[in-house]
Amino acid sequence: TSFGVVVQLNEPGRVYYVVQLSSDPQPSVAQVTAGVSSADGEPLDAGVMTVPTAGQDADAVVEAVERNTEYAVYLVAEDDAEGSPNVQNSVTILRVFTLDTSPPTFEVLQPELIPPTTFNIEVMLDEPGTVYYVCVNRTLSPPTTAEVFA
Repeated sequence: TSFGVVVQLNEPGRVYYVVQLSSDPQPSVAQVTAGVSSADGEPLDAGVMTVPTAGQDADAVVEAVERNTEYAVYLVAEDDAEGSPNVQNSVTILRVFTLDTSPPTFEVLQPELIPPTTFNIEVMLDEPGTVYYVCVNRTLSPPTTAEVFA
């Protein structure tokens, strides 16, 4: 799983970024420009996007992120001023929530028959989710997925 970050500046420069879990403390401007986490350690990802021309897109791809997780991308911009570049004085935060794109798998355990007209079905999912079902007479055709959800 991955996500992209796209930035633009109003003049040529660079944008430093650090990616952490959103629950981790926010890094400082110095930590973002150094490419370290808020604990001065290795972040999930870090880098520099170069913006050669004002208004031009610069992008980065953040890879190997977990599904169904909230991340914070911390950004700091710096211009190309000769000698002493101007650095943004506060960190910009971009929140990213990755989606869970795979359906759960499940196992149907032995149904429990409660005579004369009731039964219990127990299922085990490999992740939190909902199981939908429909009961039909075995002489009828199985329902479609759309019919089960209806």
